[in-house]
Formats: sequence, C-alpha cells, structure tokens
Amino acid sequence: MIVVLALLVISITLLVTEMLTIDMVGIGIILVLASFGVLSPHEAVAGFSSRAVITVGALFIVGEGILRTGAVGFIARRLVDSSGGSSKSILALTVVFVGIVSAFLNNTPVVIVFIPLLLGVASEHNIFPSKILIPLSYASILGGSCTLIGTSTNILVSTAAESHGLPPIGMFELSGVGIVLFIVGGLYIVTIGQRLLPQHHTLTTDAPGGKLREFVTEVEVLRGSKLVGKNIEREFAEAGLRPLAVVRGEQMHWPPFGDIRILMNDVLILQGTVNEIAGLEVEEKVRVLPDCIDDTLRFEPKSMSFVELVVPPGSDASGRQIVELGLRRRARIVPVAVMRRGRHIRGKISQLALRPGDVLLAFGEDEGVAEIARSGEFLLMEGIHESFINRKKAPIALSILGFVMLGLSSGFVSMEVAALCGAFFMILTGCLRPKQAYDAINWPILLLVAGTLALGQALESTGAAALIAKPLVTIGQSFGPWVALSALYLATSILTAVLSNNATAVLLVPIALSIAETLGVNSRPFIITVAFAASAAFATPLGYQTNLLVYGPGGYRFGDFFRVGAPLTLLLWIVASVLIPIVWKF
Repeated sequence: MIVVLALLVISITLLVTEMLTIDMVGIGIILVLASFGVLSPHEAVAGFSSRAVITVGALFIVGEGILRTGAVGFIARRLVDSSGGSSKSILALTVVFVGIVSAFLNNTPVVIVFIPLLLGVASEHNIFPSKILIPLSYASILGGSCTLIGTSTNILVSTAAESHGLPPIGMFELSGVGIVLFIVGGLYIVTIGQRLLPQHHTLTTDAPGGKLREFVTEVEVLRGSKLVGKNIEREFAEAGLRPLAVVRGEQMHWPPFGDIRILMNDVLILQGTVNEIAGLEVEEKVRVLPDCIDDTLRFEPKSMSFVELVVPPGSDASGRQIVELGLRRRARIVPVAVMRRGRHIRGKISQLALRPGDVLLAFGEDEGVAEIARSGEFLLMEGIHESFINRKKAPIALSILGFVMLGLSSGFVSMEVAALCGAFFMILTGCLRPKQAYDAINWPILLLVAGTLALGQALESTGAAALIAKPLVTIGQSFGPWVALSALYLATSILTAVLSNNATAVLLVPIALSIAETLGVNSRPFIITVAFAASAAFATPLGYQTNLLVYGPGGYRFGDFFRVGAPLTLLLWIVASVLIPIVWKF
C-alpha cells in the first residue's frame, strides 16, 4: 500500500509540475507497479487493451473525420455571421453550438476549429478575444458531459463501472442532468461570467486598449554592434524591452544587473511586445534566436508577416527544442520568441522544450505559413485552418457519426466495436487519409490513461482506495450518503483542477465504489458523480486540454481561469449535488 500511495503522490506532482510529459508519467506508473510486484506484468499493461482506451482512440479518428470534411466549420461560420457582429450574440451562439457539437464529438478538436474562427471574428468586429475563448472552452466541457461519447472521461468511468460488474453508462443516460448543468453553466457564462472575463490584447486582433502581451526572445550580440559597452538595463529600458538574463560563455547572469555592460558574443534573454521584438530584427549586428536562423533570412515587411503558432496537445512539436523543429529549412519560417502561460522563461529560448499551450511567435511568407499550418504541428492563429477542408465528404462523415451513435445507443454492438467501425469507415470512404487518422489520435493521453488504469487497480487491490475514501465515508456515516456524494463531487472537481480529467476519473472510481460499499448504498450515484465532477475543470487551465488550448491565444493569465471558473465550479457543485441523487437513487 505504501508503494501505491507514494506512486500516487509522485504521479500527481509530476503531472502538476510538468517535470515529465504525461505519456512518460503513464509509462512510469506501469513500470513501477510491475517492478515492485504490486501488479503482475500482465495486469500492469492490461490498460493498453482496455475497452476505454480503444474506444477513445477510435473516437479521436471519427471526430477528426467530421472536422476535416468541414461540416462543423461551415455551420459555425454561418452561425457567427448571423450574429450581426454583436459580442453578446456571438458569445451566446458560440456557447449553444459548441455545447451541442461537443456532446457528440471529442471537444478538443472542436475547440481547435473554433479558435481561429473566433479570433477572426474578434478582429473583424473589434472584440477582445479574451472575452470569448474561455467561454468556448467551458461550453465544450459542459456539452461533452451530456452524452457517453462527449468526453473520454465518461467513457473511462463507464468502462471502470463495467469492470466491477456494474451496468455501463448508457449513451444518453447522463443527458437529463447534463443538459440542466449545461443550461445553468451557459447562463452563467453569458451573464456573470462574461463580466468577469478580462480584456487582453493579442497579436492577431486589433481590439482597442488592454496591455499588449509579451514574448521572450534570445539575441546574440555580434562584432560591431552598437550595443557593445552599453549598460544592459538602461539600454533596453529605452526600447521597452526587459532583460531577463545574460548568457556569457558558460555563465548566466540574472537581475539586478547593476553596472554589467554588454560584451560581444553575449546572448541576451529579453521580454517585450511583438513590435519591440520585431524591432530587433532590423537592428544591425544582432542575431535573434542565433541557434535557429542565420543572417540570410531576415524580416521583410513587404512579403512577410508575423504569426502566432500554438502547440496543441499531442503535437509532434511538443517536447522538442525550437532548434530541432527545422522551421526555417522546411518552410522558411523564422521562430522569434515564445510565450508560456504568462511566466518568465529562464534559460536559452532556442534550447527550450516546447509544451502544449506554448505560443511561438514567428515570421515568414504566406506560403510557408500555410505549409506549417497543414502539418498539424501547430495551431495557426489565422484563417488558414480552412485549407484542409474536404466538404464533398461531409455528408458521408456525418452519416458515419450517426451510425456510431445508433450503435452505441441501441446496444446492438459493443462500445469499442461501434467506435472502431466508425474510424474504419472514415478512412475507407476517404474522409481521412490513414496518416491523418493516426495523427488524430492523442497518443500521450492514451498512454496516461493506460497507466492510471493500472494505478486505479492497484489502489483498489491494496486497500489504498478504502483508506483514501475513509474521510468521505465518515462524513456519510455522520450526515448521510447525500452529503458524502456532495463531498465526493467537490473533492473530484478540486483534484481535476490540477490533474488531468481522465486521470482524475480513473483514480476516483475505486474510491467512489469504496464509499458506496462501506455505506451500504447503491454505487450508481457515486459513479455518476465522478463522471460529472471529473469534467468540471473550470478553475485552472491545467485540468482540461481545451482550457490549455485557449490559454495562449486568449492572452490569459492563470488567475483569469480561477476568477471566472471557481464560481462556476461551485454553482455546478450545488446543482449536481441536488439532482444526481434524485435521478439515481441511493
């Protein structure tokens, strides 16, 4: 039990601090459990053949087929155009449409489609993107909770329940309560939440006012530069740039710099706005991101433009250094700077390992920018996302989705078979090429799920789950199962705020079952509570991938999510605590 509890704490710490990638955490969990004999090797790797993992992977492909045929984007564009440019209308239509679509498609690619669309609309109608991107993410989360396939969280909880001899969650079993939560949450978003949203400026929009967000870049001082001999802090204060560090040989110098003067071959880590960083490109005798570019490719205002490239979850660019990406060689795209969740970056930018949600500032010609956008490595913050659309296949893709839903709701075929059939026919009918299908699968998430499934089994078999559940059991014995269920929802929503929603769902199911068993009541309400609460990741950008996706493009700070999302979490906690025991009796 000690090994399992220690592994649980270490895994949560690694996921929160991002010291290791989520796929490495998943593999590490399996290795530790097998090495210490907590689980047999067969049990430790059983998660890879789990029905949930197969279903989630196949549904990634089905969702990608829908999106690549343009059905979602076409309808979304028409809805936004019908708003007349009113920010309130755009917000309301976005919440409703995204919520409905996310009930039937994985919400991560839905948000990926909507981000460039909404940024374009924000630019056209002079709206702050920070006023609509958090609502986009929240609406996708709320909508995904309404059906079994709306989010992988529900599929994981359903599979876990089935593995304990309980009935799986039906296709529309969650819909009654889910729709009520969606309506309550949606009304909050377009009223109170909208007032709490910040006004942040971004590169890709022209919204008035607001503080320009800042990037971090790296500059090498060459022979003959006018910077040589100048005081670091005074020189860049005039240009509006803030020096964060100086790399001199093997040494790093940090603020305050005092009387330190700039020498030839110094590498300066600077923070500033797009215009300030762009100004460095026209300076003589300096080289921006020296490890990534050479002097033959510099910014040309007549033929080039600056763009923002966001690293989406599952991207091949994630975990790689900027210098390894070869953007200049492949598409004559020049990386200039990076923004990471509003935090200062300590160290050389060219050697920085990118993470999901990072925003890469780059410049290049339109052709090269379009090529990088098509590669799928980055989410381009302009309208080029429409270049891959194949609208002729849209009716076929929608028909395939309809048959998948029919199979899932009728119970005629098993969950994983229905999903695999959908993925197979998406490729067979040409809605997706095989490589696009493979790229659509979020492999790191599946590896994490496989690892946490093994950890969940270990929590149960060693008695650790019962030990963790003991405080909630005590609450239930003192105040009744209704209060215990409410406490479980709150605990789960707090954990999912700092941990992956999928990992939270897998780890909390054994604890929920232990609470119900000890109290001697029906376990169904507790299982359903975990399904809803594990998706209630509104208070931080860490708990849900869609929050991470909008973090950079919206120019948000960590506190923005807490200010808007914490009241929403508490509101849904109250509503769910009342409704769940009414619908699913103890």
